[in-house]
Amino acid sequence: MVTQHYISSLMDKNQKRYASINHPTIAAVVHEMYRFTNEEDARACLEMLRQHFIPSKQQIPNASHPSLHLWIKGYAVSEDDKAQGGIGHFAVITYREMTGKWQLYATKLDTPIKLHPQRAQVKRDNPNWGHPVMRAIRKGKVYPTMEAAQAELNLLHEQFPRVSIPNPGKLYIMIYCADRLAKERMVKHVLKIELNQDAKYLIECKENIPKIKRSEGKSPKTPPPIAPGPEPVAPQGMFTAKVALRRARKGKKG
Repeated sequence: MVTQHYISSLMDKNQKRYASINHPTIAAVVHEMYRFTNEEDARACLEMLRQHFIPSKQQIPNASHPSLHLWIKGYAVSEDDKAQGGIGHFAVITYREMTGKWQLYATKLDTPIKLHPQRAQVKRDNPNWGHPVMRAIRKGKVYPTMEAAQAELNLLHEQFPRVSIPNPGKLYIMIYCADRLAKERMVKHVLKIELNQDAKYLIECKENIPKIKRSEGKSPKTPPPIAPGPEPVAPQGMFTAKVALRRARKGKKG
């Protein structure tokens, strides 16, 4: 019990947090350093970890042999994981009997990096909307001076010089938009410093859509008027036709 009290004293009792390989209790589990003389103490230590660290939603309910799923920062991170933004891994922690002792140990659970609760931002050639500056712009962050707002634009240009063109108070930049079609995700934007009604500076972000140019000094051509054709001959009525026919007959008789 003295061991349990000491371990508990290392924990932050005010708030749960994600487990980390740098925490002494987690390091002891991962390196299989815990040894208990009975199963009851091993279970108590497992329950203590459950109370102090944020557990995964995926748990295995087994009263006869309990276990604990945790995401552990810094645990079993490979170079490939780092390239994808991985900074930790999920693990299932339980205990086993080893030469008369009860030992806690962890087993890595391979889970796609995109499902991890914490990830590092992968370095890209283009900024996306998760970049700190872009998040601040979307939230409408205000800056006390023009220089403070300009510093944000300068930071974006320095981080992404290949896809940005700096101007005073303005930055033309290509932003990666994941919600677009695959071939349309690199979108031209213009970031412009504006002054709001409270005399504070903010950065407006708009898509840089080219305007359609119209030829100046030229009015659209109108088609020439159509020349009137000959007037149509009025159709001959039945009465007129009869009169003409009678006259023609009289002429023949005479």
